[in-house]
Amino acid sequence: MATLTGPNVSVKESAPSVLLCAVMDHLTCYLRTGRPCSAEIALLLVDRLVADPGADAGLARRCAELCEAILDAQGQAAAHGGAARI
Repeated sequence: MATLTGPNVSVKESAPSVLLCAVMDHLTCYLRTGRPCSAEIALLLVDRLVADPGADAGLARRCAELCEAILDAQGQAAAHGGAARI
C-alpha cells in the first residue's frame, strides 16, 4: 500500500475508488472556499488516479478532463483575485 504525499496531504492508496473520493472531497473544498491548496491536492490525487493501472480507461479519461478543468479554474481565479467555479 502506497502513501500519497504532497502539500498538506497524506492519503493511503488502496483502490481507485478511494482516490476518487479524495479527489471529490478536495475539489468540493476548493469550490466552497476557493483555497488553492485544495485544488492542488485534488490535482495530485487526479494524477495518481490516472496513473493507477487498476483504474479503467473511462475513469482515467474523465480524471484527465477534471485535471484540465481544475487548472483552468485556478487560472481564472488568479486572474480575478478569487475562486472560480468549475
